[in-house]
Amino acid sequence: MGNMCCNPSGPAPVIVHIYDVTGSAPVQYVNEVLRPMGTGAFHAAVEVHGKEWSFGQCKRGGGIFSCAPTCCELHSYREAIHMGHTDLTESEVESVIMEMQKRWRGKDYDVLRKNCCHFSDELCQLLGVGTLPSWVTSMAGTFSLVEPSLRDLRARLMNPFCLGGREKEKEREKEETQRILQASG
Repeated sequence: MGNMCCNPSGPAPVIVHIYDVTGSAPVQYVNEVLRPMGTGAFHAAVEVHGKEWSFGQCKRGGGIFSCAPTCCELHSYREAIHMGHTDLTESEVESVIMEMQKRWRGKDYDVLRKNCCHFSDELCQLLGVGTLPSWVTSMAGTFSLVEPSLRDLRARLMNPFCLGGREKEKEREKEETQRILQASG
C-alpha cells in the first residue's frame, strides 16, 4: 500500500542530524563547551525520505551508508538542523547517492578534508537546501589550516639542527603554500 503520510511527489523535508563524535563522555563534554563558540567535534548525517545518509572510513568499498534517522550507533545524538525541503523524489535521491559513491569512497576518508560533515554539506547542496551551518565543519576547517604548521613544528623538534639541508625545508614550505592556495581557490 505504501506510505500514506505524505505525497511521494511533493517536497520532502531535509534534516541534518548532528552527533558527538564517538559518543564518549569526554567528547560530549568538550562539545558542550565548544558548541556555544561555534565549533566542536561532530558527526553529521542527512535525513531525507525517511533514511539517514552519511559517510565514514572503510578500507574497501563505498564509504556512504544509511541507517534509521538519529540511530547511528557509533556516535551520540546531539541535535537536528531543519534545512528545508527538496523536490527530489526518493528514487532521484538514491540516484544522487549512487553518483556520489563514485567520489565518496571509504578509503578516501580524511578527518580534516573529506569527512562526514563535508559529505553532508555536499548532499544538502545537491538536494537544493543550501550549505550546512559553518559551526558543523569549522573544527575540521580550522585544523586543516594549522596542520601544516604542526607538521613543520614536529619536523623541527625531531631535527632541531636542520640536518639534511635547508633545501628539504624550502621544498616542504613550497608544497604547503601550493596546497593552501589550491584549497582557498
